[in-house]
Amino acid sequence: MKKILLSMLALGMTISLSAQKMDFEKDSLGVPVGVKTGSKSTIEIVKNEYPKGNDSKKVMKVKLKEYEMLYFDSIPIVDGDRASYEFSKIRFKICVVGGTDKDYPQLDIFSAADFLDFSTAANRLVRLPFQQLWYGAEIGVWKTIEFSFSKSVLDPIPMGKLILQLVKGDCEYLIDDIEIVPYPEAVNGYLNIENFESNKIGDNFNFKAFYSTDYTDSVAVDPEFSTNKALHITTKNYGAFLKMNVNLEAGKTIADYDQISYDVYLMTGFNNNNMNFPVFINDTTVYTQTEPWSKNADDQLWTTIKHDLINLAPAKGANTFTLALGISSNNSNYYIDNIKLRQLGFTAIKETNAKNVNISSNNNQLKFSQTVDNVELFDVNGRKLLSSKNTSVMNITSLNKGIYIVKCKFDEQTTISKISK
Repeated sequence: MKKILLSMLALGMTISLSAQKMDFEKDSLGVPVGVKTGSKSTIEIVKNEYPKGNDSKKVMKVKLKEYEMLYFDSIPIVDGDRASYEFSKIRFKICVVGGTDKDYPQLDIFSAADFLDFSTAANRLVRLPFQQLWYGAEIGVWKTIEFSFSKSVLDPIPMGKLILQLVKGDCEYLIDDIEIVPYPEAVNGYLNIENFESNKIGDNFNFKAFYSTDYTDSVAVDPEFSTNKALHITTKNYGAFLKMNVNLEAGKTIADYDQISYDVYLMTGFNNNNMNFPVFINDTTVYTQTEPWSKNADDQLWTTIKHDLINLAPAKGANTFTLALGISSNNSNYYIDNIKLRQLGFTAIKETNAKNVNISSNNNQLKFSQTVDNVELFDVNGRKLLSSKNTSVMNITSLNKGIYIVKCKFDEQTTISKISK
C-alpha cells in the first residue's frame, strides 16, 4: 500500500503550535540580526562550506572566546510548568571547525529576559555534559543537539529569550536551524512521531548500533513521490536501528498507545527481507518477530509495517522515552517514513479500493464518477486546502502544481487517493 495514502489516513502531521525557528537562509552575509554575543567573541552569517549533515546555504559562524553566550532575540521561551509544557524540545545543529578548546564540551541552555541575565541557576533550563554532545570534536561534521523539556526536573520554566552557552574557552563553530519544537498532537487517533518533512536533505539521525560504521543514514527525496522526504538507511551489520527521542502529548504515557506503525521501501538486491523488524523502547525490546521470519514487504513499493506494543514494562508511565526500530540485517538498503503511534482503543478509518467512486483530474477540476457526500483536499504536510459537500466536481484552479491527497466520503465509506496537478 502506498506510503502517502497511509500517512494521510492518519493526518498525523499537523501540530497545534508553530515551531519557533531561526535558519539564516534569508539573512545577508555578515553581521546577523536577532543574535548577540559577548565582547570577546564574534558572530557572522557565512556560506556553509561543510554540507555533511546540513545542506543549508547559509549558517552562523561563532568564534567563541572565554565561555561567552549566544542570545537569540527572536526566539522567545514561554513560561510554564514542565509537567504540562507546550513545547517538547529545543533543537539545533552545530559543526565545530576549529579552536584550541573544542573537545569534551558542556552546554548550558538558559531562558532569560535580559542579555546578561543568564548566569543564575534559576534561569538555566539544562546543562548538557559532553556525553550528550561529543567527546573529541569531528571537524566539519554537523551534529544535531536536542534538549527535551520533559526529561528535566519539574521546576517552572522562566519566560525569556533563548540563550546558549557552549562552555569552551576557545572554540570556532557553526550553528544553524535553532528551534523550539511544539509537542505533537494526535489526530484521528494517530500520533506522528516522525515524517522527515521538516528536515533538510542530507540530515542525519541517531542510531542504536554497535559501531558508527555499521550504518549510513540521510534524509533524502522519497523514491516514489518526489515532493516528499524519507530517511534512507543502509546497514553493514546486524543491530543497527534508527533511534529517536519521543515526547508524547502532555498528560499521555506510552501506555495510552497500543500499536506502532511505519512505512518501508525496500531496495532491490539487498538482504532486506525475511529478517527481524524489531522495536525497542529505552533500549529494551518491546516487539520482535520469531523465526522463521516471513517476507515483510515487496521491493520498491511502500509498505506499512505494524507492531502491537505488548511489553511496555521498560517505559510504562513514561511521557518521554527513546524509540528504536528498523531492519536487523548485515546488508540492508531501505527507506523509512511516517512513524506513528496509535491511541489505545482507536478504530482506524475504513479503507476502500474506490470501487464505487472514480476520480479524474485536469489542471482545473477534480471530477468524481458520482456525487460524493463530502470531499476534502490536503497538501502532503496535512494542511486542508479545499473542501466541499454533495458534489461531483471540485475546482482546483487555485492550487499550484504538485501532489495532493483527496479524502472523500460516499455511502458511509471513506476513500483516500493521491492526485497530481
